[in-house]
Amino acid sequence: MGCEPGAAEVFEWLGLAWADRWLTELGATPSALGAVHRLAAVADLRVVDLAGEALRYGLMRSFLLHALLVRGDCVNLTPFADDVPLGQLATVGVYCSDVRRQREAGSPLGSKAHGPGCHHHKHLRGDDDLLTLGEWVERLSAVAGESSRLPGVCVCSRCGGFAIRRLNTFQLRYWRAVHQVYEAKKAIAERERHLAGACEPTREPERGDRARATRTFTDVGVVLNRYDDEPALAEYVKDLRVRHEALARRADMRL
Repeated sequence: MGCEPGAAEVFEWLGLAWADRWLTELGATPSALGAVHRLAAVADLRVVDLAGEALRYGLMRSFLLHALLVRGDCVNLTPFADDVPLGQLATVGVYCSDVRRQREAGSPLGSKAHGPGCHHHKHLRGDDDLLTLGEWVERLSAVAGESSRLPGVCVCSRCGGFAIRRLNTFQLRYWRAVHQVYEAKKAIAERERHLAGACEPTREPERGDRARATRTFTDVGVVLNRYDDEPALAEYVKDLRVRHEALARRADMRL
């Protein structure tokens, strides 16, 4: 199944609680919701007969898979590719086809990786690969650094080549923190480039230009204050705070 409209921008979309609400709206029974939570606690879904479980609780197999996994094209991994720490997300399960091995020559799918739920790979299979999100991000970074795509790790352009386990409450909170800190980092980098004369500032209406710019820059400081005690982000945020304070002094602004 694809992303809901706007779901890629709404972090709650990634959580198990969202799946609860979605299935409830579809008329799923309490026993079906309980089964989803039971399956969400299973370490490796490849050992589960998802088709049988779906039939037992009156769910479509694709609905059950969608309640347990989020397809890669709905997941924004950009901050992690830019070295924001994965923290507790590093161990989140990632399922994909054909990453640890190459298919035999002549296979219609070649050696391209697909995530369960993709049009080309609709269901989770027992021979799919299971990695952690940390391993997957590392693998994607390695591919990005190559001059040509590595045949063993090419990914489907439709689904991104993977699907992740839905996040629990704590993981979802950290996911939100990561993306907010990453947006703060981009704002700091843009201001640094502007002060260095490398780019023009974003155009604003003439009236209230300085007030709006000051408010936006102060908001960055608020984000950094919010996450400076998050263990996995503390050092990363500390570096951004130093850069933010230096910019504030240069621009003669108060935090």
